[in-house]
Amino acid sequence: MSVQVQTRRKRQQRTRVVRSLRRGRAVVALGNELPDAALELFLPGGSTDPAVTLTARDRIVVARAYAAKSDYPAALDHMTTAVGELRAENDLWHVQASLEKLGEFQRWRGQPEKAEESQREALRLAEGFGDRRAQARLRRTLAETLGYLRRPEEAAPLLEQAIRDFGVLNDRVWEARSQYALGKIYRLLARRQDALEAYDKAEDILGPMGERQWIGRIDNARIRVYAGMERFDDAWASAQAALGLFRQLGDDMWYAHTQRDIGLLHLRQGRPGEALAPLTEAIEVTRRAGDAYAEAMARHLRGVAHRGLGQLDEARSDLEAALAIYQGGAYDWNQAVVLHDLIRALRADGASDEADRMESSAISANPAFVRMPGRDGARAIPDED
Repeated sequence: MSVQVQTRRKRQQRTRVVRSLRRGRAVVALGNELPDAALELFLPGGSTDPAVTLTARDRIVVARAYAAKSDYPAALDHMTTAVGELRAENDLWHVQASLEKLGEFQRWRGQPEKAEESQREALRLAEGFGDRRAQARLRRTLAETLGYLRRPEEAAPLLEQAIRDFGVLNDRVWEARSQYALGKIYRLLARRQDALEAYDKAEDILGPMGERQWIGRIDNARIRVYAGMERFDDAWASAQAALGLFRQLGDDMWYAHTQRDIGLLHLRQGRPGEALAPLTEAIEVTRRAGDAYAEAMARHLRGVAHRGLGQLDEARSDLEAALAIYQGGAYDWNQAVVLHDLIRALRADGASDEADRMESSAISANPAFVRMPGRDGARAIPDED
């Protein structure tokens, strides 16, 4: 072997080691909730620096860092590129791991049908590898996507299997996170007491571990269950507990999600004027982050609040914006919900002919619309029948 070949190989090996060490440092930074520090390791001149060359594995970490910064468009772009590059390299192990996160980013960006495709492919790969932990984790995240797609009957057994698998693996953290996800699915099935019990099981595990962010999520999740049971004192207590935790943690996204649900509570208790401020905050934060689904939920509720106040132009604007977001993905049920409220707003504004045309079109095109006659967003929970 010539000296030149040996030198070149040593240089390539040194480059691989340096890249691996850099990724390791970035992963540690992410674990310490320092996404900017992680990005600085890869993009010292900014994301448009022409001198930057990222490998596919680098992009996985970069995507996760952007997600931690609540920049979901950038996270989705980088993870999409990473998956394509890993496929070209036939690196199926990292393809599987990347598809798992890609599905989450697609879901947040309002593409649940693409998320399902990504997560099902990842699950097939994990099954081929015989990786039980990855299979359990993917059943959990796939079930969450099926919840977005209004298929909770398919989601529940996936989560129940994931909980059993994490129990065998003695992975208490992911067992608890799966209980939390199962609670949300039970809520969609109107099994409210079962939902509360699942949340309690999750908190019993995560509370002693000091998982404060997850305790905040559980408090947030209880709000809509209690509201559906008309246990408003309990709902408000959960909302205030969640707000306090997210404020302490500096978690703007989950603070905004909780503000959305506070807006819901005001609506349920006949106070549309008091719903506007928390809903507006939720809209602004989720729009900046690129969380299309969460923005649509908050816009829908604010549209209902405007309608209740007789502010019909503002109501129509918000409801049409929410509908447009839902029309960008496979959200037939959510579209039906918003259409009911938009038609109510049109009739209140004297636009009966337009309302009739919209209703006729919805009846012929959307079976979910027909299943919910008389649904009123001022009374209903946004994602429950």
